[in-house]
Amino acid sequence: MSDVLHQIERVEMVFNRKIPRAELHSLMLGHGFRSIDDAYILESKTKTKPWQTSTQLSVDVFRGSEPIYETEEDIADGEASFCTSLRIGYLLASHTASTIPQVVEVISQLQSATDGRLKMDGAVVSARVIQEAWLSFADELSQRGFPAGSEELAVEIHMFNQRRRG
Repeated sequence: MSDVLHQIERVEMVFNRKIPRAELHSLMLGHGFRSIDDAYILESKTKTKPWQTSTQLSVDVFRGSEPIYETEEDIADGEASFCTSLRIGYLLASHTASTIPQVVEVISQLQSATDGRLKMDGAVVSARVIQEAWLSFADELSQRGFPAGSEELAVEIHMFNQRRRG
């Protein structure tokens, strides 16, 4: 958990083998991700409100504990290496709770395709556990009067971040 407002929730997908970046790139594009420099994003298929972001998932690629900086052009030129894990961020606060099952399904499909293990807060978990946790976080926000994806939550996040900056 990143903060009490759940701006972004993170999971890690650890592979049981070294996956060539070209293979991963093809897999990510096939699941609707877009390549941005050395990362991938999955954008919402529905129209977002002005206070929401269109990005649902952001994915960074790692080899061991080191991020890999290889662009789509590097992959196309055959200059890419391999990866051992992904760090996936879900922008929970910026989307309604109804999107959680959809994004977790995408994560689950990636896990199946790569035979990877999912980790949340360092513990190996199932996609179902991730979905339950994220739905619980969204419910917690709603109970506090700031439903996930709402303008009220966006304002609260803005104020929270301003207070943190001093």
